[in-house]
Order: sequence, then C-alpha cells, then structure tokens
Amino acid sequence: TTTPQDVPDNDILNFALNLEYLEAEFYLRAATGSGLSSADALSGAGTVTGGAAVPGFSTAMQQYAVEIAQDELNHVRAIQGTITKNSGTPVARPNIDFTNAFNALASAAGIGPSFDPFSSPSAFLVGAFVFEDVGVTAYTGAAPAITNTDILSAAAGIQAVEAYHAAEIRTLLVGMAAANNDQTYVNYANQVSALRGKL
Repeated sequence: TTTPQDVPDNDILNFALNLEYLEAEFYLRAATGSGLSSADALSGAGTVTGGAAVPGFSTAMQQYAVEIAQDELNHVRAIQGTITKNSGTPVARPNIDFTNAFNALASAAGIGPSFDPFSSPSAFLVGAFVFEDVGVTAYTGAAPAITNTDILSAAAGIQAVEAYHAAEIRTLLVGMAAANNDQTYVNYANQVSALRGKL
C-alpha cells in the first residue's frame, strides 16, 4: 500500500498549467500558425519546436480549432490567476517539442516512425484526440488531492470543458473518416488509445 502524497494545491495547479500550455500551444499553432504570446507564456518561458497552421481546414474545422484554442488559452490564464490568488507563483511555459514527441508516440503506438499532427485536418484530429484524453485523465487524477474547494470547483469546470473537447474531437474524427471512406486516422487514434491503456 502506498501512502498518499501531501501535495500543495499550487503544485497541482502548476502541473495542470504545464498541460494547458501544451494544449494551448498545439491548438493555437494549428489554428493560427502562432503560439502563446510572451505575456501568456510568462518570463523565462521555454522554446516550442514544431507546429504550424494546418493546411486544408474547412471553414467549420477552422472554427472548431479556433474555439478550442481560445478555451485552452483561457485555461492558461485562469490557472495562472488562481495560483497567484492562492499566494503562489505560476510556472512559465516549459520547452515543448511537438516534432520529436509525436514521432516517439507514433513509434510506440505502432503507427510508424513519424507523425505530424499539423500536416492535415485528419492528422490534427489524432493529435487533438491525444491531448484531450490526457487532459481529462489528468484532472480526474488530480481532483482528489486538491484541498481548497474553490480550486476544486474551478478544476472541475476545466475538466468538463476538456471532456467536451474530447467528445467533439471524436465526433469530427469519425465523421471525417466516414465522409472520406477511410478509417486510417480512426485506427491511429485507437492505436494511441490502446498504448495509453497499456501505460
């Protein structure tokens, strides 16, 4: 039996903030070609490798990407504000390497040696699928350790948005596969899901 760790709420929030930085950078770059502003990334922020505006978005897909990007940016700002209000210091954006991370994921999941989620709308949906499931899981795991009920309530609200995103991404992914009569990217998402289950 392991003893539960006594982790301060601000440490949990900074963990969540790192996840939100990752998601915000992913969606902002996919939707606009640019990531977080230096003000949002905070002083001492790490670099971001990879990521670009996704070519071939339909008008609807572009709107979805912009909507989720704005939600993730709002999460970054909300968590930073909550940490500061809770007498803490928000961490700056860490180094992010989309290129090597997605290549390693593709290899581990049996997709192939490389994968670029910014190369097409279908590839973008697979990348988004990964992030949304990680987000929902992270908030679920962290919730029991949060002691401040106001912070817990805010985290539950963010988790609900992440779950909404996860459902939206799955619907778009399956719909695009049906429209194109091509299950390739749905299969990729299932391979990533199976890998996550093993881990």
